[in-house]
Amino acid sequence: MDSSMKEKKPVYFTSERVSAHVTRIRGAISEYMYLVEGEDRALLIDAGCGVGNIAAYVGTLTKLPLTVVLTHGHYDHCGGMYRFDEVYLNREERIPTAIHYTEEVGARIAKEHGFSDDPEAVTRIRDIRMLDLEDGRVFELGGGVEVETICCPGHTVATMAMLIRPDRLLLTGDACHWITYLHFESGLTVERFRKSLVKLQTRESEWDSLLLSHPVDEAPKSLIPEMIGRCDQLLSRKTEGLVFEKFDDTCLHYVAKKDGELANLLFDIRKVQEPKKTTQVKDGVPYEDTFAAAGLYATCASETSPEREADTSENRPEEAGNASGKRLEEIWQTMFYGPEDERIYHPVGEDMGYIEDTGNHDARTEGMSYGMMACVQLDHKEEFDRIWKWTVTYMYMEEGENAGYFAWSCQPDGTKNSMGPAPDGEEYFAMALFFASHRWGDGEGIFAYSSWAKKILQACIYHGAPANKAMWNRDNHLILFVPGCPFTDPSYHLPHFYELFALWDEDNREFWQKAAEASREYLQKACDPVTGLCAEYAEFDGTPHLRTQAEIDGGNPYRHDWFYSDSYRTAGNVSLDARWFGADAWKESELAAYQKFFLKHEPVFGIYEKDGRVIEGQALHPVGLLATIAECSLVTIHSGDEETASNGRFWLEKFWNTPLRKGERRYYDNFLYLFAFLALSGEYRIY
Repeated sequence: MDSSMKEKKPVYFTSERVSAHVTRIRGAISEYMYLVEGEDRALLIDAGCGVGNIAAYVGTLTKLPLTVVLTHGHYDHCGGMYRFDEVYLNREERIPTAIHYTEEVGARIAKEHGFSDDPEAVTRIRDIRMLDLEDGRVFELGGGVEVETICCPGHTVATMAMLIRPDRLLLTGDACHWITYLHFESGLTVERFRKSLVKLQTRESEWDSLLLSHPVDEAPKSLIPEMIGRCDQLLSRKTEGLVFEKFDDTCLHYVAKKDGELANLLFDIRKVQEPKKTTQVKDGVPYEDTFAAAGLYATCASETSPEREADTSENRPEEAGNASGKRLEEIWQTMFYGPEDERIYHPVGEDMGYIEDTGNHDARTEGMSYGMMACVQLDHKEEFDRIWKWTVTYMYMEEGENAGYFAWSCQPDGTKNSMGPAPDGEEYFAMALFFASHRWGDGEGIFAYSSWAKKILQACIYHGAPANKAMWNRDNHLILFVPGCPFTDPSYHLPHFYELFALWDEDNREFWQKAAEASREYLQKACDPVTGLCAEYAEFDGTPHLRTQAEIDGGNPYRHDWFYSDSYRTAGNVSLDARWFGADAWKESELAAYQKFFLKHEPVFGIYEKDGRVIEGQALHPVGLLATIAECSLVTIHSGDEETASNGRFWLEKFWNTPLRKGERRYYDNFLYLFAFLALSGEYRIY
């Protein structure tokens, strides 16, 4: 037969020499493996995706005795390991979530890349000897050639880099790439990844350039310090100059990059800060049940016999999560479907419903948006859609000077009590709608959740001309008490929301980045450093907002320059910001001071000046106040100061053993209670 008629064999691998002792091998899906040869032995770094016989191919490149090491357990690095009898892989990588290769994966790759006609294309899984690849292991290959392993957790739990001597090459592979992926379930936090980068950078004098995996093969030394800088920006929340690109439809995974620099970091927005030692992982995402972390397994105070013996199942450590879950379900059922004197939710017709402010007998944007947040956090789509439809039907204003906003108060029949809006409702509506979009998907019309969220935020920033009815001051980026007014309400400041708005409201990303930073700086001015208290309304410099003389002369009896109902929310907001985006020194100090102050004033809470001076009267919403005090324990129980940690445990236990409020004032208290319980049980999540 003519040789030109012979069937061509598939080409799975190609190779090229990159240094005196290193050969780069390119696999079927453009993954790279590296062969390092000394005088006595050879070392193969990674085994490829499992398509093609990598062992046979390496045999054409070297006749030296061969050792095989794997940088980590992803299929495109470990698939071909079954072609060898023995491989090295760190023991932490040998878990089901790390080793992704299966024969089905191999067959899919072979088909996608035109190799399915070859029966030998797919590597078959078989028993092989697995040896532990330890950090700092040196493989001596002869003639002064050696390879040292450097463990660099980040991309996975134990990704390995390889320092190749004397060629002065650092193979980072996927550990640090032009675009480093941290978003996998097996990926770690930005903070942990940074520690690995610093570890590599301390040894920069030992290498001149980087070897990478996948289509981009090499990188200059500047990649690592630039990647450290990227991490620093994310950890400090100083993201000005960063570009964020959405990676997938989850809206949780973003590529952070900076113009003119090489480093691109793909991260999960829920996995930035390193979690506490007591943190657990669910679906690859860190979370903490603070009740369990504090060693609190008290029985539910709503049980018929709260004095039950201490060995009941709710008191056992292994049952703590179940106890928190049961309590959350009880809270939901009581607030939404309990008796008339306990519930706050009322279905209307076949497809609507509203939240009642039971103290004022109206429906408010505050309560409606809180109700929607509760629904999306607890996965109740029907109730979410009912509340949202009632909101759009009766509260949304399409005409007049406040067109594009929601009327802040309506009667239960939908009649508007006011044509004015309240910014705290709008920001909660937007956040709840984004979460709904990501958790359940967008629908049509008013149920195109993400479109409505962006529509609301656009109005908040740009309403009116020249922005005189906007809800944010566009010069200082601070939220206002009402549109266009010259002061603010500290409890409205939600920098943890604005961080997410900056990702999901792409057209206004720069504004929301600045708003998050401005609000964090503002809260430090608004909260007293000794008591942790703030006023209900405050000036832009943080000082309490006083009634004008005209208001006093006109008979206005209401003060808002003191620590009262609105103010309670502020500490809870700071606590949730710390949970989602990390606790800095100020947050730790603020929350510790807040809890310490109230130790002197429990069990009966009063009314206070910002500096702690007592004013005659009692707190209107004592259960809600207790909830926000306890929510500070998200941070304080982890304090290195024993007094602070002890205070955190005290308030946590007091909250756990306090039931929901009953009576006409229950609405506000019980929402603060629910939000605190969600946060403390680890269930107040980013979706």
